[in-house]
Amino acid sequence: MRSLLLDTVTLIRWTQGRVPNRVRRLMNQPGTSLYVSTISPWEITLKPQLRRYGLNQKDLLTVMSDALAVELLPVTLPHTVEFNQLPQFPEHTDPFDRMLIAQALAEGYTLVSPDTRFPLYEPHGLQLLWE
Repeated sequence: MRSLLLDTVTLIRWTQGRVPNRVRRLMNQPGTSLYVSTISPWEITLKPQLRRYGLNQKDLLTVMSDALAVELLPVTLPHTVEFNQLPQFPEHTDPFDRMLIAQALAEGYTLVSPDTRFPLYEPHGLQLLWE
């Protein structure tokens, strides 16, 4: 069984039909569990650059429940402990991204993201999926 944590940009790209075919196939494969962090609705609400895509919390919930059938992953104490243990990189300080990374590490999930800074965390155990 494979567990995938979808980052916020992946959700946005899903609504735009811009998820690579390979990733889409893995997301739809039997035995794959999809998760979205409770961080994603906050990020969409708080970041003006994400709101410009026209996706709001209501749209996000529709995508999560109707299109993808994902489970919501709450932030827990082990996630915050992992967050505090993440290495600091000057080129990547976004707290939303860092919490998603911490959740993926703490849960042993593969993070689905096109973010080019996320590979910084692969030597620390992060499993990534995009292209």
